Amino acid sequence: MKFMTQDADLYTTLVFYANKNNSPHIGIEAFLEFLRKCSIKYSKQYPAWNKWMTDREMKFWSEMSALVENGRCELSSETGSSIIFMPGYYHSILKEAYRNADDSADLPFPSEELLNITIPDNQLKYINSEEGFFSIMNNSADKANTILKITFPDDFGSALALGNMVPRQLAEMAMLKVRNYLKRYGNREYAFHKLLVPLQGKESYLKEQLDQIIIRPLDTCNSLKESRELSYNFWAHFCALVKNDIKRKQDHLPLDVAVFQAFFIIEAMNGYYKTVAIRQRDRDLALKGLENDLGRPPYLFSMKQILEFTNDSGTLLLRLYSREELEVWMKKRITEREQNKLPLLLMIKGPDPEEKYFILKSKMLVYFVRLLNDARIVINTMISKKWVELLLQYKKEPAMTDDEEFEKLLARTGKKHCPDLMALLADPKLFLVHQETEANQIPAAARIFDGEQLIPYSSLFIIHRKDMLLDTRLYVPIWYTLPIISSIIGFFKNLMKEKKNNKSLLENEEGHQPDLSGLISSTAEIITAAQDLEFAMVPSGYSLETYLKELETRWNKLIEREARANLTEDVQYLIQSSLRRTMKMHRHFKPTQEIISQMADNIIARNPALSSLSARDSLFMYIQLFMIKLLGNTK
Repeated sequence: MKFMTQDADLYTTLVFYANKNNSPHIGIEAFLEFLRKCSIKYSKQYPAWNKWMTDREMKFWSEMSALVENGRCELSSETGSSIIFMPGYYHSILKEAYRNADDSADLPFPSEELLNITIPDNQLKYINSEEGFFSIMNNSADKANTILKITFPDDFGSALALGNMVPRQLAEMAMLKVRNYLKRYGNREYAFHKLLVPLQGKESYLKEQLDQIIIRPLDTCNSLKESRELSYNFWAHFCALVKNDIKRKQDHLPLDVAVFQAFFIIEAMNGYYKTVAIRQRDRDLALKGLENDLGRPPYLFSMKQILEFTNDSGTLLLRLYSREELEVWMKKRITEREQNKLPLLLMIKGPDPEEKYFILKSKMLVYFVRLLNDARIVINTMISKKWVELLLQYKKEPAMTDDEEFEKLLARTGKKHCPDLMALLADPKLFLVHQETEANQIPAAARIFDGEQLIPYSSLFIIHRKDMLLDTRLYVPIWYTLPIISSIIGFFKNLMKEKKNNKSLLENEEGHQPDLSGLISSTAEIITAAQDLEFAMVPSGYSLETYLKELETRWNKLIEREARANLTEDVQYLIQSSLRRTMKMHRHFKPTQEIISQMADNIIARNPALSSLSARDSLFMYIQLFMIKLLGNTK
């Protein structure tokens, strides 16, 4: 009782008593009597036992409550008597049984029969197939407290093991039994010649593998875990060979049972590691595909979009890796960085403020240039439209004459109509990426910083105040741009404005509808000519409306839906304005294909933003057909 002489610890004494009686169930009254006898016997030699000489029962329950609370002991009542149950009893026995695996290489794995114990079913987890091994090897939670009962097929008995012995300790014991099998009765030579058939051409590997099992069996467990293709095939054929040989025997010795059990366990683990290797390969390929997808247009992705990525065969990538693996992969690329450099994956603001958006650092400038090209068209069009309206009302604004005010107007227009671009310009990460990128690798359109300062908006958007004002004046009659005339007309226009508004209101109240066409003369000749042009220019199989829609999708390729709609509206406004001017200047206007074509060409030529569009032919046709649509609706 050397272990009891240290401090007379209650739990140590309980473990000793349970082992002494070969049972995890301890009667409290009998144990208290055992404490009494031990305290009398050992108190003189070991003073720690003096505490059990008096108030024994009170001290026992005081310490027992703590042991029950932390799960080291359990209390139950049987036939009116209080019983202590020791949950760790069977664990201690199994640990001891696996301690000297070499000594039991000829024997089957520890079982209830061999250990002379009976474990209640509610404390066992049964494993009777390869799937059972997969389950316990995949689930690391609470393995230490799990007692496994492995049931082997074909009446080859069962084995007990603790959950945390799987896979390493169980595989090591199995490998020692395989070594023992090869060292007996010429089994090594027999296995070598039998395996030469399925492993033809692999003689040197086969010889080396069998020798390693005999000389360094525990190292072989490592090669099993690596699950290379050749190793997997070796163990698959080796296990099948030996198991079939043993099953053909009439009588099975303990050594046969031990070998069968060992090969069954190794075969199950070999299959598990092969499955893990395949899943790992598929996972790595899926994550590589994820990185490739992040590098494709539109370059900026929300988490929701990333979760919906698929591979080339249409399989959802999230089926090939878990959500947790994805988050670990992304976190690594968002946080890990080289010294004084940004990480490979960046998180920036996007269209939806409630969403997180991600972009590869290598694609940030490409994404920026894409937004910038779209914004140049939108901002140019919006300011042009605004200034045309002001000039037609004989008005001006400071931005028309002052460069500083023009810069402010560009900034305001950008924030309103291109919020994603302006948010990116305000993000410090854009400057850092620009700074990290080699000068010769930065596209000309993306060189937007002069030192540490952003270049002026007029240079950024390639929109200069004087050029913009000159282009805008081309869209209005000349008298709208003459200062003296426009100021005089503006004075009388404002004077009559209130009277005109009152008149319009009165007409509407009396049921009169205003003339909404206002663009063109209402003559039968114009309508007929428009119908003839529509028939000649719209391809067969299309209506005018459907062909206009298709042309619009070709030339209007802006990313944001609102910006795309605004651009279409602005182009239509320019067409209406141009047609209105032409109709006013030519009272006997009759449209022909040559005239419509020339007008469309003038609209594009006078607007640099439209001239920069890639699908210019589609835009040219769209402008012509939209004019024909307006002329056909003349009232």
